[in-house]
Amino acid sequence: MNTNCLKDIMCPQCGHTEDFDFLVNIWVKVEDEGTDNMIFQDIEWDDNTLAGCPNCGHREQLSEFKQPSFYVTFQRVTEESAAHGEAESSGWWEPGGWEFDDKPDEPAYQFDPDGDYDKEEHGSIQNAVIEWAVKLLKDQGATHFSGNDWWSTEPEQDMHDGSYLTLSFHPEGFDDLIKRINQEL
Repeated sequence: MNTNCLKDIMCPQCGHTEDFDFLVNIWVKVEDEGTDNMIFQDIEWDDNTLAGCPNCGHREQLSEFKQPSFYVTFQRVTEESAAHGEAESSGWWEPGGWEFDDKPDEPAYQFDPDGDYDKEEHGSIQNAVIEWAVKLLKDQGATHFSGNDWWSTEPEQDMHDGSYLTLSFHPEGFDDLIKRINQEL
C-alpha cells in the first residue's frame, strides 16, 4: 500500500496503485539555446489534476482515482440523553471499538486491490469493490437509508452501560457504484 504521494489513490478501471501520470504545469526557464530540462522546484497537484493510469490508459481527474473506503461515525445514546433528544456522545469510530472526536487520518475500512480483487473471479475492479462493500456492510449489520449517501446500523445496546450504539458508514471513492451496492443489499 502506498503511504506517501500516492496514498489512497487507485485506478478505478483496473485497480493499479503503483504509479500514475499527472498532467502538471511547471515553470521552466527557456533561453534561446533551449532549456537545461532540470526541474528544481516542487511539483504540485490536487483533485482537479488530470491523471492517467499507465497500466490500462484510463484518464480523468485525480478526484476519481480515490481508493474506495469507509470512514465510520458513531452515536451513543443513553436513556438520559434520549430524554433530552440528544446523543450522549458522537464522533468517529474505528474497528476495535475505538471512538474519537476528530476524523482519523485513515479510513476505518479500505478496499485493497491486491487482496480483494481477482480478475478471473470478479471480472472487473468495480465488481470486486461492490462485493467487498456489500460483504462489509452486511457483516457490520448496516442498511441503506433512502436519500442518504451512507449506511447505518440499527442501535445496539451495550450490556455494560445500557447505552445504544449506532454506526454510520460513509463511503469515499465509490462514485457511481453506490446504486449498485444498494441493489445488492
